[in-house]
Amino acid sequence: YFLPLFLAIICSTSWLVFFYFYAPKATTKFFFLLETLFFGICLGIITAAIESFLIKKIFFLFNLSPMLFTYFQDFRQIIIVGIFSFLISAPIEELFKFLFLIQFFFKRKKCFDQIVDGIKVGVYFGLGFVLAENYLHFLNYYWSLPFKDFFWIFAVRLIIPTLAHSLYGAIAGYYLVLGMFNEEKKDLFLKRGVLACLLFHGNFNFLLFTPFSLPSLFLLSIVLIIVIIWFHQKRNLEFKNFD
Repeated sequence: YFLPLFLAIICSTSWLVFFYFYAPKATTKFFFLLETLFFGICLGIITAAIESFLIKKIFFLFNLSPMLFTYFQDFRQIIIVGIFSFLISAPIEELFKFLFLIQFFFKRKKCFDQIVDGIKVGVYFGLGFVLAENYLHFLNYYWSLPFKDFFWIFAVRLIIPTLAHSLYGAIAGYYLVLGMFNEEKKDLFLKRGVLACLLFHGNFNFLLFTPFSLPSLFLLSIVLIIVIIWFHQKRNLEFKNFD
């Protein structure tokens, strides 16, 4: 049990170090970010359990095989992957995260005085969420695959899904904090945030699990560049308050 947990921690920590160097320093209290990371882990465990239960039920009810996501032989498989990506996986994960983050952000308004705070909190939350998800994946594969195959899965999840979840969090945090700082447009920003997360997550999953997997890396790179730009935009570094 220790090795899967250790590898999951490495995945999230690696991207935490990356964002530490690319994000503005000393804008958000460190212990507040750690609290966010912890809540992300907790929600990741809960969401993974719910998602796993629902997917197993759907596979059983419709007599589907997990091989649908591996070997593509006809257009029907691509349609099924699209349904799972846009109507099951992305909505379950992103709506749970967004509903939690809305409460988390608005109950801690005083902890946010820059837009960049919301982006950083979202990144930490996303990396906590995916830490739990990675641990459960590694735990499952560790006992069922040869070490070479298991290490390949670790490398892929380190580079791709871990980064993706940090970016989902960054997008959610960006729009949530915009909603806090613009009360009259709060609903608009929240709707944009939910929609952006759902579309990004759904498209990323769909492209990744179909023969069109290469564009998923291009999509990931574009969003990463956007988030890095957000970190350093002048308006995102301006101080605001709720007094």
